[in-house]
Amino acid sequence: MSERMGKVARCIRYFSRFSENISRAETTLGIAPSKTLVVRMAIRDASRELTNLYINTCIEKALYDEIKENLNRYLEKLRKGEEIDLDELSRDLRGDLLRVRENMILHLEFD
Repeated sequence: MSERMGKVARCIRYFSRFSENISRAETTLGIAPSKTLVVRMAIRDASRELTNLYINTCIEKALYDEIKENLNRYLEKLRKGEEIDLDELSRDLRGDLLRVRENMILHLEFD
């Protein structure tokens, strides 16, 4: 029981950090879309927490791979200074956050 609770606590901690970084990126996009460095840093940090979620078996590999690819694609576009549809990016980030949350709940077998 204690081992499971430890795993759940780690998963919640990593998800919380993932969520904070996604929110930071979204907020920056809404307030100051020209601050691409801040958005890049937030997405990079979210990607790191996504990896922690996967390593600690909080989410499934298929979801991890898909979202990691999406985050990396946006990071590359931001790094290169390419044109990005900010509304689409914001929707994608919010969608990724919800999908990770749902997958984590299912994966940890919460009701």
